[in-house]
Amino acid sequence: MMGSRTTRGFASGSWLRAVTFLTLAFTPALARAQYVTLNSSGGIDTDDGIKTYAGELLQMQVVRQGDAQFYDPTSLPGDLYSPDFRQALAVGSTTYGDSMNQAFSAVSQALTGTGTESDPYVAVTVVNAGTTGVSLRQELRYVYPSDVLTVIVDVTPPIDNTDVVKLYMGGDTYLSGGDNGAAYVEPTSSAPTIVGVTKAGQYMVFIQGNRTYSAFYSGYYGDASSLIQDGGDYNGTLDYDESTDNGMGVEWNLGAITEPTQVSYYLAFTTTASTCGICFSSIWPRISAFESDVKTNEFSILDFAFSTSASSGGLA
Repeated sequence: MMGSRTTRGFASGSWLRAVTFLTLAFTPALARAQYVTLNSSGGIDTDDGIKTYAGELLQMQVVRQGDAQFYDPTSLPGDLYSPDFRQALAVGSTTYGDSMNQAFSAVSQALTGTGTESDPYVAVTVVNAGTTGVSLRQELRYVYPSDVLTVIVDVTPPIDNTDVVKLYMGGDTYLSGGDNGAAYVEPTSSAPTIVGVTKAGQYMVFIQGNRTYSAFYSGYYGDASSLIQDGGDYNGTLDYDESTDNGMGVEWNLGAITEPTQVSYYLAFTTTASTCGICFSSIWPRISAFESDVKTNEFSILDFAFSTSASSGGLA
């Protein structure tokens, strides 16, 4: 629960305030990490979509109907404590990303587009994983006023790479302005193609794209980050207790790749769920990742697959 949270394990009270004062007084100012904002005027009402802050080190905050969706709800990428939700990458036994073993090194970031079907918002962020020679290019695509982000990630290793490379997305959720939520997956009878969290009719889900998940998680928030340190793996935990302080994540084990490899998926927010998780794996071979933006705000997992309001070049 938010009221019981500590600030990442630091002390509180007068001692901390004194240390903070001395630090601020005698430490040169550091440049704040940058971010770009997709749909900067949105995220307020039921009909203006989601606003996404995309950090240059692959942190993320999403605002929907006035509520931040990731903890800490008051933070933005680049704050002292950035939102605890990020793209991360392991090369061998070291995981790179915000709050991971090592941070990424920022290379570039750009935002283009106007948010229309023909000219979607596109945020492209490029980072390096330390001195490994592995680079990551993340593309976030968004069409107003949907509640869905399309995510396209290109991982480029050196040609002589021998380390196992793993890609992750996840962290500490704050669905609809609150810590708690139950795990949600579809289908339940086989390997899920949809993994997320739900409470009181609200859903936040990852939707599988061009590659099946190697592992997934939806349970206690702390493990959503700790499990993937040191090149670790999500363990398949699904905690269906709605009082759980939730974190969630998905993982793709790419192996010891020696050539560029792409992973595509969706991050969606909805008030309607269905039993059509498998729809996405069957639809994906028929579409291009670069034409897969959602064209409707009336999102449900079923409608997303079979929307009649999308253009002929879109997902449906």
